[in-house]
Amino acid sequence: MFNMKKIRILTEAPPVVRAIRAWDLAATAAGQGINPDYTVGLKLGLMADGGLVVLDVIRRRGTPGDVAALIIGTAKTDGLATMVALPQDPGQAGVAQVADLRAKMSAYHVHATPERGNKELRAQLAATQIDGGNIALVAAPWNDAFLSELAAFPGAAKDDQVDALSRAVNTMATTRGQPARMMTIPMIGR
Repeated sequence: MFNMKKIRILTEAPPVVRAIRAWDLAATAAGQGINPDYTVGLKLGLMADGGLVVLDVIRRRGTPGDVAALIIGTAKTDGLATMVALPQDPGQAGVAQVADLRAKMSAYHVHATPERGNKELRAQLAATQIDGGNIALVAAPWNDAFLSELAAFPGAAKDDQVDALSRAVNTMATTRGQPARMMTIPMIGR
């Protein structure tokens, strides 16, 4: 589904005018004989020229408590300028989960929406952006696993990183946010 030849890998992170950390959630710790899905937090940046860059991918397995701690800790590391995009399960438990995370991250811009459509439909915008050469990655240890999953989608055994990418690209396209904060320090006269 993704035109892998169009993905550029950058040696360092470029400046971005906006950033979103999108999450795909799972809540089962790895154990003997089980191969659960991963919780994935993908940080996507919007460059001044309109291009998108995957700045970071976090991939972990853990309990619901581990997942909540990971999301909150990552938001603190990313900073206030990075929007947090969460999926919201449609039932009461999903509403409660998002309400709890919002309460624990009240200083952050948390955007939660239900998943709509199948995975391939949700990934269409990301695939279009990749096909147009509009998505790059920052060179990092997570690149190989990320690119392998994209190359195998939709038939991959795991698609958590694709889901996080889809959420990030779709959220970037459908929300407005404050630009990433930059600090301007005036020159001190002699």
